[in-house]
Amino acid sequence: MPISAAKIYIDSNKNTHPNYKYRVIGSSFATVYEPVAGASFELYEMKDGIKSGNAIAIDSTNPTNTTIISGADGSIDFGDYKFDFNKEYGVFETATVDGYELNTGYKTFKLSDEAAKPGFNGEYDFYMNNEASRGEISISKYDSVEKRNLAGVRFNIYKGN
Repeated sequence: MPISAAKIYIDSNKNTHPNYKYRVIGSSFATVYEPVAGASFELYEMKDGIKSGNAIAIDSTNPTNTTIISGADGSIDFGDYKFDFNKEYGVFETATVDGYELNTGYKTFKLSDEAAKPGFNGEYDFYMNNEASRGEISISKYDSVEKRNLAGVRFNIYKGN
C-alpha cells in the first residue's frame, strides 16, 4: 500500500493494535506489521553464506549465552559484541512465541557493505517475517452407543464473537 495509506491505517487502528508499524518497500510503498516480542535469535559468523562455527555469545559477562531475545518493539540488541568490520554475519531465529510459525530463513550482513550505503547510521535494520500460526480443527460425528463414525454428516462452522 502507499506509505500515506499505511500511516493512516496505523493511526486509525492505534487503539486496538498500538504496536503496528510499517516498513517501507521501494520509494513509495509500505507493509504494515506488528512486531513480535520474545522471539529468540542467534548470531553466527558466515563464510560464503554458510554458518561458520558455533553461535556467538554477544554478552561478555555471560560467554555461554548465545540467545538474543527480541524486545517489545521486535528489535534485537547485540549488546557489547564487537563486530569485525569485514566479516559476514548471519542472524537466525531459533524460537518464536505462541501463535507464530518459526521463520527458518536468516539474514546476513557485512558491516563494510552496510557502511557503504548512503545514510548508514551504525544501525543495521532488517525485517524477518513471522507468519501467524494457522489453527486446525478436527470434527467428527459418531453414534453414542457404538462410537462409530457416521458417514454423510455435514457441519457448518461460524466465526464467533
